[in-house]
Amino acid sequence: MGFEALVTQWGLPAIFLGCSVEGDATGFLAGVLAHRGLFPYEVATMTVAAGAFAGDQALFFLGRHTSRFGFVQRMLNHGAVSKVRRMVVERPTALILGFRFLYGARTIGALSLGAAGIPVPRFVALNALAVLVWAHVVTALGYGLGATLHGLIGRVRLEGHLGMAAAVVAAGFAVAWALHHQWRRRR
Repeated sequence: MGFEALVTQWGLPAIFLGCSVEGDATGFLAGVLAHRGLFPYEVATMTVAAGAFAGDQALFFLGRHTSRFGFVQRMLNHGAVSKVRRMVVERPTALILGFRFLYGARTIGALSLGAAGIPVPRFVALNALAVLVWAHVVTALGYGLGATLHGLIGRVRLEGHLGMAAAVVAAGFAVAWALHHQWRRRR
């Protein structure tokens, strides 16, 4: 079985699992794969959304049911988490709608919201809305990159296409990391 056939067969389950754990890079690569025609764009987008939603729900319920344990309390009381914890109290709706878009806040955001006792129906409804918007944005960015790469260099083997897309994702994360640390040093 060739690589493209393998991705066609197992790509969507891998995207679901990847988005339930990580999200951004996996969703972005799902857009690239959709551009290649390995599966329809909306199927890729909804798989990205479903995986991210499942991961968020798991983290929310983990925070809700384990917040009394010492290791969870230590994690939630860490200094870097204080801003997220403050937002849970001051602006919970904004946090539910936005934590997915804040790099590095996904895990602690969902855990903090669960630990704070946010009503389950409220979290589920608002998180579903946020995940759908996020999934469309991140998948569209990947699809656009796929189209751009195709326009610049033509059709290449899938492995090369994914390698170039992964390099762009890695460069984006490196730039975001550098900007974040530069911003923190100035403060």
